Order: sequence, then C-alpha cells, then structure tokens
Amino acid sequence: IVGLFIMLGLFTRLMSLGVLALATGILLGSGWLGTTCLDEWQIGILGMATGFSIYFTGGGVYSMDHYLFRKSAIRQSNWFAWIGSGVLPIPSKVLNRIILGGSVAILGMTLFTNQYSIMVYGVSCIISP
Repeated sequence: IVGLFIMLGLFTRLMSLGVLALATGILLGSGWLGTTCLDEWQIGILGMATGFSIYFTGGGVYSMDHYLFRKSAIRQSNWFAWIGSGVLPIPSKVLNRIILGGSVAILGMTLFTNQYSIMVYGVSCIISP
C-alpha cells in the first residue's frame, strides 16, 4: 500500500514515513552486514534518504494530494500538510535545522552500517566460495 500511495501521491508525507520505516528495517535487519550484503545495504540507505526527502518535499503538482487540496475542504485544515502535501507549518530556521540534523543522521547510519562489517569481520567484502 505504501508504494502504491507514493506512486499516486496520496497521503505522500504519511507514506514517506512508511518508506523510511521499511527501509530502516531492511537496513538494520540485513544492511548492517555492509558490503557483504550490498543489495540490502543500498536499498536500505536509498530508502531512508528517499523517505526523508519526500517527507519534506511533499507530492507536488501532479499528485492526488494536490488534487484533493484544490477540490475539497481539506484546504482549511492544518493536519493535511503533515500527512499529505503542502507547506509545512514550521518556521524556516527550524525546518532547516531539522533537515540538516536528519541528513547528518542518515549519513551517520550510512557510515556506521558500511563500516560495521570491516570492524567485525576485518574485511570490506566477504566472498562466498
């Protein structure tokens, strides 16, 4: 459901949190093996960065969120900006700090999970016979 709603741009911000949660689960479930499990690691990191980015950008003009926002009484509600699309009711300085902090956290997760296998296994890639 999360993927379908992301493709449609329906409840985009809420679904981006689902993408972020699913990707973090993949990363922590198998991605901690770093380059030994490269596909899961790349999917996890990419999903985390994508979910985080989509949350702050919203669905855009060609999304169902935009259509709902234009055509209904949702326009007057503050809650839709938090789960759909539109301008987030956060001051610009605070928003910039949140984005910077989240980006640094994702970078830290990237470096930690990639280097974990080197620290534990002593190699950057384990090749199976």
